[in-house]
Amino acid sequence: MNNDALDHLMGAYFNQDYYLSGETIEEVMQDYLDSKSPQTVNDLIKNCAEFLDHPEVERRFEELYRYDFKPDRWGLTAAEFLQIISAQANAALMTK
Repeated sequence: MNNDALDHLMGAYFNQDYYLSGETIEEVMQDYLDSKSPQTVNDLIKNCAEFLDHPEVERRFEELYRYDFKPDRWGLTAAEFLQIISAQANAALMTK
């Protein structure tokens, strides 16, 4: 599974310094979306969809991103987090 766009988002935006981009998931995502091309945003949406199709999405997310981001600290599961960022990315594509 190729997760390049999601890997970049998690490592560069949802890391220990996420607060530099915003205080909420939506604000951090907006900072990301403001600097990315429509193709990159589309790639992120595809990455999220592929990830959500994985039979063990929670375990896989924890394996890959445990050092960057823990959705449970925001009161979310990994699947819920991926759905939120994918929906915001979809909405952003409508305005680009």
